[in-house]
Amino acid sequence: MICDHTAAWLHGADLLPPAAERVVPPVQMFSKHPGNRVRLPDVDSGERRLRDSDVVDLHGLRVTSALRTTCDLGRIRDLPRALANVDGMLALRLFEHHELDAEIRRYRGMRWVTHLRTVVPMADPRAQSPAESMLRFHWVTSGLPQPVPQHPVHDIDGNEIYYLDLLDPVNGVAGEYDGVEFHGEDRRQHDAERRDWIESHHPISIEVFTRTDLFGPRADPVPKLRRAYRQRTGRWW
Repeated sequence: MICDHTAAWLHGADLLPPAAERVVPPVQMFSKHPGNRVRLPDVDSGERRLRDSDVVDLHGLRVTSALRTTCDLGRIRDLPRALANVDGMLALRLFEHHELDAEIRRYRGMRWVTHLRTVVPMADPRAQSPAESMLRFHWVTSGLPQPVPQHPVHDIDGNEIYYLDLLDPVNGVAGEYDGVEFHGEDRRQHDAERRDWIESHHPISIEVFTRTDLFGPRADPVPKLRRAYRQRTGRWW
């Protein structure tokens, strides 16, 4: 039975960690039956209690359903990553938010279910990347005003021409994540010109975050966020 990140990928959500860019991650497979752990190279296996409704046929494979996969990926130790997983699965539009909320009850007493309960209320299918979701988690849990994912920016004629990863529209503080895949050297000038235009035409200040702000044991984007709020509003947050 294929599950977790491998199942998410088969459903259409790429939620693999950054290390997957360098090393192919193991296929995640679990068995419904005791003692049937898969012992093969490049396979992460174990046992898991599954209902018949938790399993679907996908591309000729037995895979955990989108809803079950989401609940499993939301029950992990890393809370920011758990939110990223749930956001990414919700974005597939294979189930509704209220269905996910109702599903939580069946996991009572299971490992890391409190983390699932924490991230589901703040999950948002508008998020465009795991890093964006992780930044939003730190933003919200720090006590700062809640940002809006993928907030549109209009030109003088009212046309939507840009989207900001995250924006607090009340205080005019925006946060954007520059990952190497979509914001490399070839995009640097374009990104700078886009942000300069936004800041010069709208009451918005944009703070840029990179991998070092979000990934690793000492990563913490909150100080940069608080500084952005102080510079924008003149208040201490």
